[in-house]
Amino acid sequence: MDHRELLAEGLVSLGLEYREEELEALLAYIRELLFWNRRFNLIRSQESELVRRHIIDALAAVPIIRRSVDRKARFADVGSGAGIPGIPLAIFLPEAELLLIERSGKRAGFLRSALVAAGLARRSEVIHSDVRSCGVEADAVVMRAFKPLPEALPLVLPLMRPGGSLFAFHGRRETIQKELEDPLVREFHWILHSLPPGPEGEERHLLQGSYNST
Repeated sequence: MDHRELLAEGLVSLGLEYREEELEALLAYIRELLFWNRRFNLIRSQESELVRRHIIDALAAVPIIRRSVDRKARFADVGSGAGIPGIPLAIFLPEAELLLIERSGKRAGFLRSALVAAGLARRSEVIHSDVRSCGVEADAVVMRAFKPLPEALPLVLPLMRPGGSLFAFHGRRETIQKELEDPLVREFHWILHSLPPGPEGEERHLLQGSYNST
């Protein structure tokens, strides 16, 4: 199957209704990603795995985020790299604002180009900075393949507005339970959502957190 067929199949499997323009935006993003990937190795997976392992995995969080966050929320994707999950999510959250935080200059250049290709440039921005010094605030922070929670939380907490949410893509439940034992991690209120398994049956989860600031 080509990318269009894989995307359509994956979206149906998630129960996500989509418009043609959303599908075209995803395809334009994928083309840009594959073009830049030849030079900068943005993703390590094979091209044949890109849609299922990365794009559909990111989009599995859309229904959860729609239920949890205001439709006009400002999202920060930390350590954005190849733009996943931020860009696929933004395509399906049409009123949201997106900040892609990336410290690598080459990857930041790709992200700017990808936002234009996907038609997101007017409501998105690339922050070329280390997350420690980016100086931005958001209603929600998303992260995928960034850092384990005990390492990530001290970095992302300054980005979160009061009452904000954190959405962290994760794998095995066993690993999650170990990370939830960390003292700082325990200061958050967590909801664990099961996501569809990966292409080889891997466990996939989304951790939704809010900070208990008392």
